[in-house]
Amino acid sequence: MSYVEKPSRIAVVGLGPRGLGALEALIEQFRGDDRSIVIDVFDPSAFPGAGPNFRPDESPLCLLNIPIRSIAFGPPSFSNCDGFAKWLGTSPDPDSFPSRADLGRYLHTRFEQVLAQSAVRVNHFSQRVELIRPCAGGWQLEVEGRQCGPYNEVLLTLGQPRDMRRSW
Repeated sequence: MSYVEKPSRIAVVGLGPRGLGALEALIEQFRGDDRSIVIDVFDPSAFPGAGPNFRPDESPLCLLNIPIRSIAFGPPSFSNCDGFAKWLGTSPDPDSFPSRADLGRYLHTRFEQVLAQSAVRVNHFSQRVELIRPCAGGWQLEVEGRQCGPYNEVLLTLGQPRDMRRSW
C-alpha cells in the first residue's frame, strides 16, 4: 500500500496460505504505527492459515509435489515460529516431499502466532462473507445476515472456488 493516510480498519476475506501471507505483510507494515489498526479476518475453515488444500487432518500419505528444499518462505519478524523445515523438528532430507497435512499444521501455527502478536489487533470470525458493498466511510460486509463495517479496505484472498476443488 502506498497511501498517505493508513487505513485503521481492514477486512481480510479468506485465510488460506495467500491470505495468511497478506495478513502477515499487513502486520509488518503497520508495526510501530501510532494509530489503532484493526484487522478482521473472515474464514469459516477449522484451520485458518492452512486453507482447504493443506488441511492438517488430511491423510499423511498425501504429499506436496515439491521437495522441502523448494519451500523457502520464512516467518515474519514478529513471529517466534521457525521456517518450515526447522519447524518439522527433524533433519529432513532436503529432497524429501513433506505431507500436505504437515504444511497445513505449520501454516495454522503461523496464524496462531499472528493472533498472539500485539502490534495490530486481529479478530478472527469463523463465518462466510455473503456480500460486500460500498457504503459511506468505506465498505460494508454482510456476514450470515448481519452487517460488519465499515472497513477502510477489504482484501479478498478467496483461493480456488469450491467447485474447482471438487472437479479434480
